[in-house]
Amino acid sequence: MTMPDSRKQAPRKIRLAIVGCGAIAEQGHLPGALLAPEVEVIALVDKDIARAKTLALQFGINSTISSLDNLEKLADAAILCLPHHLHCPVALNLMRRGLHVLVEKPMALNVLECDQMISTAETSQVVLGVGLMRRYFRCALTLKQLLTSEIIGVVQRFSIEDGGAYAWPSASPFILSKAHSGGGVLMGNGSHVMDSLIWWFGEPQEIKCSTNAAGGMETDATIEMVMSTGALGMVELSRTRSLANRIRVWCERGTVEIPLYGDCVTVQFKGVNFLLNGNAQTRAGKNEQNLASVMADQLRDFAHAINGKPSNLVIGRESRRSIALIESCYRVAKPFSEPWSKPMELVC
Repeated sequence: MTMPDSRKQAPRKIRLAIVGCGAIAEQGHLPGALLAPEVEVIALVDKDIARAKTLALQFGINSTISSLDNLEKLADAAILCLPHHLHCPVALNLMRRGLHVLVEKPMALNVLECDQMISTAETSQVVLGVGLMRRYFRCALTLKQLLTSEIIGVVQRFSIEDGGAYAWPSASPFILSKAHSGGGVLMGNGSHVMDSLIWWFGEPQEIKCSTNAAGGMETDATIEMVMSTGALGMVELSRTRSLANRIRVWCERGTVEIPLYGDCVTVQFKGVNFLLNGNAQTRAGKNEQNLASVMADQLRDFAHAINGKPSNLVIGRESRRSIALIESCYRVAKPFSEPWSKPMELVC
């Protein structure tokens, strides 16, 4: 009689197709996949087949295709690195064919599209993840732990600054089109910032927003908010100015500050001459994080979610919250008071 094998089966390696071969695929997902043994990129999909073949040669991938036809026969899951307006229709197409999907941020252009994607994922019984990779930054995780533990007390106010001259090496000009991108800095930088904000502090109860959109796409925005706890928040976003690119939080017993990019965490306690200043670390590793290593962490979680293992992947229902907040900001946005918007005074 053959006895059953009592050994646990290793989780299967997830076969990935990357749809869209732009900058985030080249600089993030493809290098990240090389560091994540849980996944294997088996195909690159792009209508610019020459671009796909160039990356395939660079990263040792055998298959390049120019359409989504029969993709479900090749792969278990797809990463969508497409212009924002294509996130929803392509995700719906692939999920209905049984593919798990990890869609780059922003999840979609609006809440209605988010709801369509979430419903389709549930009906098709597939994983819908969103590429909000800042949640994997060590300093962001450290801030989350500090706030959850209330070591420095309840949050009273916070400030987030995210901005600099736009320099992302996009392989297509979709970012310049409101119809294709969904908006300016609020939809771009704001996708990350609003997700992190909700993750750390919860959803705001009141918001005020000012932008320089002037009927077009905003490059600068400020958002003031009141949280359900009564804490006050301020967010400043820019694609034209170099901001501090940091998060500062004032709590009952002290303050904490972290950078948007980097590991340095500073904690100052009130009433005592006691300052903590050092680099955030995790049990997973102490090496300096970069885009590839953060993407590898996200891809591992994507694979774990597909295999039914515990995962910190940002799923569709969670990401919807930040898209709803961005929509609310656009809905209440007022124009900045700028020098050229005031009547000119003639001096005789």
